Amino acid sequence: MSNNLIDNCDIRDGAATPTIGVYSFGSNGSTTLRNSNNTVSNCNIFNFYNSTNTTSGGYGVFLNTGTTDWTITGNSFYQTASRTTFGSAATVSGINIATLTGNNFTVSNNFLGGTAPSCGGTAYTMSSTGSVIFRGIYLSVYLLTPSNITGNTVRNISLTVVTTSTSQNAFSLLNGALNVSNNTVGSQSTTGSITFSTTSTGALFSGMSVGTGSAQGAISVTDNNIGGISVSGTGTPAVRGISYQSSGITATTQFTIARNIIGSLTTANSIQSSTNNSIIGIGGFANQTTSPNLVYGNTVANLTSTSTGAAASVIGILNQGSTGGYYITDSNTVRNLTTPSASASSIIAVGIQHTAATTVGQVISRNKLYSINASTTGATSPAAVGIFYSGPTTGTNTVERNLVYNINNTATGATFSVYGIYAAAGLTTYRNNMIRLGTDVTTNQTIYGFADGVGTNNYNFNSVYVGGSVSGAASSAAFLSAVTVNTRNFTNNIFSNLRANTGAGKSYAVSVAGTAANPAGLTLNYNDYYVSGTGTVLGRFNSADVATLSAWQTAVGQDANSIITNPLFVDPTAATPDLHVASGTPIEGIGVDIPTITNDYDGEVRASNTPVDLGADAGNFMSYPAISLSPLVNTCTTTARTLVATITDVDGMPTSGAALPVLYWKIGSGAYSAVTATSLGSNQYQFVFGSGVTPGDVVSYYVAAQDNLGNVGTSPSLGATGFTASPPAAGTAPTAPYSYTILQTLSGIYTVGTTGTYTTLTAAVTAYNNNCLGGPVTFALLDASYGASETFPITINANANASATNTLTIKPSSGVTSAITGSLASGALIRLNGADYVTIDGSNNGSSSRDLTITNSSLTAPTAISLVSAGLGAGATNNTIKNVKINTGVATTAGYGIAIGGAPGAGGADNDNNQLINNKITDATIGIFSSGTTAVTAGANDGLVVQTNDISTSTTSTLLVKGIQLVNTLGATVSGNQVSIETTNAGQPDITMSMCVEGALVWHNFDDKSVPYASTGKTLTRMHQAIPNLRWETRAVAATSTGWMWQAAIRGTAPGGEICAHSVMIVTLNDEGLITQLDEYIDPSQLSALRG
Repeated sequence: MSNNLIDNCDIRDGAATPTIGVYSFGSNGSTTLRNSNNTVSNCNIFNFYNSTNTTSGGYGVFLNTGTTDWTITGNSFYQTASRTTFGSAATVSGINIATLTGNNFTVSNNFLGGTAPSCGGTAYTMSSTGSVIFRGIYLSVYLLTPSNITGNTVRNISLTVVTTSTSQNAFSLLNGALNVSNNTVGSQSTTGSITFSTTSTGALFSGMSVGTGSAQGAISVTDNNIGGISVSGTGTPAVRGISYQSSGITATTQFTIARNIIGSLTTANSIQSSTNNSIIGIGGFANQTTSPNLVYGNTVANLTSTSTGAAASVIGILNQGSTGGYYITDSNTVRNLTTPSASASSIIAVGIQHTAATTVGQVISRNKLYSINASTTGATSPAAVGIFYSGPTTGTNTVERNLVYNINNTATGATFSVYGIYAAAGLTTYRNNMIRLGTDVTTNQTIYGFADGVGTNNYNFNSVYVGGSVSGAASSAAFLSAVTVNTRNFTNNIFSNLRANTGAGKSYAVSVAGTAANPAGLTLNYNDYYVSGTGTVLGRFNSADVATLSAWQTAVGQDANSIITNPLFVDPTAATPDLHVASGTPIEGIGVDIPTITNDYDGEVRASNTPVDLGADAGNFMSYPAISLSPLVNTCTTTARTLVATITDVDGMPTSGAALPVLYWKIGSGAYSAVTATSLGSNQYQFVFGSGVTPGDVVSYYVAAQDNLGNVGTSPSLGATGFTASPPAAGTAPTAPYSYTILQTLSGIYTVGTTGTYTTLTAAVTAYNNNCLGGPVTFALLDASYGASETFPITINANANASATNTLTIKPSSGVTSAITGSLASGALIRLNGADYVTIDGSNNGSSSRDLTITNSSLTAPTAISLVSAGLGAGATNNTIKNVKINTGVATTAGYGIAIGGAPGAGGADNDNNQLINNKITDATIGIFSSGTTAVTAGANDGLVVQTNDISTSTTSTLLVKGIQLVNTLGATVSGNQVSIETTNAGQPDITMSMCVEGALVWHNFDDKSVPYASTGKTLTRMHQAIPNLRWETRAVAATSTGWMWQAAIRGTAPGGEICAHSVMIVTLNDEGLITQLDEYIDPSQLSALRG
């Protein structure tokens, strides 16, 4: 049955009441047998009712199996008489669509309720002593093509169901891809448009219940109005405006709950309950982990419980997820929530409660929460909270740009609390929030702007104001942290408490947990702690009041840059508070930059409102010059230096006279001297200063400037106060002025050892890194061993003065044999980090003797020496390692004797013109390794010399895998080296194969045959089984136009005698540096002993 129209009909009772007004039942077996594309429009469908059926107590329209693509629009569903008897567990629906094979339904502009069309007349009444289920508009459909439920109205309904424990819903939307928009449940202008009463302890009434089935697509619930709902009875039913959950949702399916009004914008007590259970405006119980639920732009207002029961909480928005749950809760307004619940100690009134603690990426932002009230008269201690947050312990989670105010608790118990934002658990950043509490509270209650209860949290750029007055024992704090061990950062905030208390209670700006200075994990700095009035105290720490900033800094062991000053909030006590700061605020430009926080409360870019302001509001609140300069670096010069600054101001800058900018400088702890700028035009000013210094001096300086109106500022600005003009000056200099050090100049021979110029090689290298060079420098080693007192890695950095003249040499003193020994996993013991013109010479007499041993004894990826590039064109160049004995702890892991590139084993650009000469390398996986980043000069390691090194296996040492490995190393000279590698039966073929393309070939001159290199593994294995000491001793390696040439002597003791054969191998490489062909030339007569 398809393409039919039922229009402008009265479908109703006759001699008896029909169970169903319009019924469809098709076939799932074939799409041609389905009832599709039918329309029911503009009909009055009423008095559908069955008093005995246990499935249906009456359906106006019932679309069952095999139904798809129907339109139901413009109809009125109602009952002209009260219905008081139903079969057990019967369901009553105006529209019931239950077909998991159907899609693309349109349910629009229908009316359900009342005793006349368009929900008119008296209330549609169901009153039953049995268990009956009301689901006004019900859909359980397929998710391929979305169905649209829009413009429908459900109101003027009275439900009195005595024994049901099942949920009752105006809209019950179980399965499918659904767009639910512009529907009305109840009324925005009156109360009691829908009433529900029951004696059951487990019932629930929801305006909309969404996503409770097992086949869900994306579901959008937008622009709906739900209000005028009253729940009562001797039972304990709960109330939900919108309830959505993910019984069958996939990880990536998404709910969108947007722009709905739950309750009423104007009518008090719009959704109300007198039962001992919760009222929740929007409740999410979703477990998806990939796509977030978007809860934004909703208004939840005028929700009221009148029950004093312990479970009668009121929650504006609830986000939950037991095994997932991913929420972005943005730009919602929650207000006028009230409950007198007599809970003994729990939170009973909450604007937003978030307890999804598994999926990372949670966001609660730009919400406005106010007039949230707990009002019990019992002897209890409940709490009212703006935002209660318990989230994931990993990832990036954010609570930001929320406005919380007028959270009140008029309970009369011994203790009761108000929290602006309560952090219950998680790893979260709370930033750019504004909180105002206390101005409307005169009762004796504990008030906390932020309560950092549990978690690993950052609190940055927040503005908190606690005000009002009271006489009582309860204390308050703009910020309270009870955390003692987790990493936590409280920076760039304004914590202001002006709550006057003439009783025993105290009003704190800040209260931080800890028992000694510098509590574990705490970073506390750059905050404004403003207190003023009777009973106010700066802070509380270690169970004691702390009255002054200096005492506070001593107690907590940090917080050096925080201040106590009135931040000049615009209007913190207004009905809607304004915690932006006014012009002239002292908190401008005294914070510290946090690069990950780019915006303020208003979404303005903080980078355009610099220097860094404290609190949630960033701006240019004072007109003073913007000073831009590049601080001078450390230097060796003792003559005057020149600094050029760009200084601008909207009111103009002077270019001559007494108002010119001034640079103030001093040497060490001396007094500041003033240098007036020379204007260079185009807002640039030049300062010449700093003469008369000697090596070791520290020069500190700052710049003061004024605009044409006489407004003065400094750079740096933090801590500068007492400004005066013409000349511009600060009575108190900045806390941390710019500075540079006059470095020592090194030249000549410096001894290193117990009695030397430097007691350790680490100290000698530090001096090289931090000073200038005036000629060649030699570090002569005096001691036999260096290790226990050294700090590894010993890193030699690039020195700007290094040259072919200003070289560095590290070597043993005459007649001294030295060893540098340490254990450093996954790194090099000695590291040349972009360093140039460094020589490590192991000879103690200027010959080729090897009198220095460098050993990295780690068993995990050890490297003895590495030459490391700092980037393209910034490699370690013109260095020499010679006459050194080098080894690592083990040769069976990824270790290197000498590694040239990036990190050991990785490529690094432009490590050019280095020399490795006459070194003895043992106990390493790879003896010498060099790798550039490209096969062209820009990026390759050019001009490497590897000459006369002994890279070999002996009876006491082992070399595995590769003697010399060169990758992207151009123009290398490899000559006169001796390489001997210990191999295992299975080791060598695998290692060599890693250097080859698939299908690489080996050709031998003696049989003129090419075979796949992979097949040579078996041959090599048999050879090693017969000759355990078989080895290839390198005689020469040289680059060719297509790869490289390797000349070696094959040696070993075979059953037929000693082997001494000469081999030349021509290796051909592809563009990626992998071997494609190996041509081996060998005299077969020299292998006669092998044949034996």
